[in-house]
Amino acid sequence: MAAELNSAEWVTAIQGRTDGKGTEEKKLLNDEMVQAGMAHHYQEYSDRCPNGGEFLAEAEQEAKVKRLGVWAGEKFWRSP
Repeated sequence: MAAELNSAEWVTAIQGRTDGKGTEEKKLLNDEMVQAGMAHHYQEYSDRCPNGGEFLAEAEQEAKVKRLGVWAGEKFWRSP
């Protein structure tokens, strides 16, 4: 997934944290990260996503099935 980043923008999420939104070759970094299992899809914020929530939901499900990234092992990072 290494590539030159064409643009980046800092945005403040509802929770008050600062997130980066970057694009590479007309791809959204957020989408790529969810596909790779390196980020979660937060359904409650899908309406703000340029590609919509359906793409992210499908990408996350595919990452889970393939056991990529955070989906590769035990759910140690989640409460029981």
